[in-house]
Amino acid sequence: MGKLADSLALRVGYALATIAPGWAQKAVRNPCFIIGCGRSGSTFLRRTLATHPDLAVYPSEANRHWHPDLYPWSSRKVDAPPIWLDPKQFSQASTGTWSGERATAIRALFGAFQIARRGRVLVNKSAMVHFMMPTMLETFPPAKFIHLVRDGRAVALSSAKRKGDAEQNREQDFNETLDATSRFWQASMVEITRQVIELRLKEDRFLEIRYEDLCADPTKGLRTIARFLGVQPDPLLELKAGPFRLMNYKFSAQLAPGTLYRISGLMTEGLADKGYLRDV
Repeated sequence: MGKLADSLALRVGYALATIAPGWAQKAVRNPCFIIGCGRSGSTFLRRTLATHPDLAVYPSEANRHWHPDLYPWSSRKVDAPPIWLDPKQFSQASTGTWSGERATAIRALFGAFQIARRGRVLVNKSAMVHFMMPTMLETFPPAKFIHLVRDGRAVALSSAKRKGDAEQNREQDFNETLDATSRFWQASMVEITRQVIELRLKEDRFLEIRYEDLCADPTKGLRTIARFLGVQPDPLLELKAGPFRLMNYKFSAQLAPGTLYRISGLMTEGLADKGYLRDV
């Protein structure tokens, strides 16, 4: 029922956003964006939040709307590296193409979806927007942010494997990809912290939660998230999407000690800041 409702809401949303963008953009209420690196459990969190009747959770990352001139890569109109290689340049290139019309279009898209889904709170999760929080706040002034963070070594390994099967590539190629995903995690942690400070986001606007803590005590974590969003926690506590499973053991089991030491060195600052350095 959820997927069908989302599909219908998307169709209605696209129609409303196209026909009456000025009206639809005014319908956005209580927007909240889940940010952070991919492979951090944010997709699972999005699916869990989507079980709550008061939350209009957008069913995709909407990156072709956030980055219309860069995504997908095959039809990009702006010259920029992939976000995981140079996230700042990618994000600057993307936001450099933004205009009032682009802002209206994405507000209208989310507003129309929220109307169709009848949720009091709009939620969108994307792993490609955390270097453009100022632009997001200009577009959605009352926005809140949830940063779901996971041990960078687990994220780097999972991301590198996703970008290419290690068994089908030279070891050197995989190590280069692993180093790149490690640097991306480190840069992401530093940038999010910097932006939160510069934007003066208080606890009522920015929530950071570790995926490891969420897995260890889902009830406590989901209650915290529900309180932050301003909704009752009970629908989330049923965990209709299934249990939270922590898979961090893989990076210590699958990476050679030398490799683990190397990538830990590439993200020492982030690991320390997020409480992971003691495990290095």
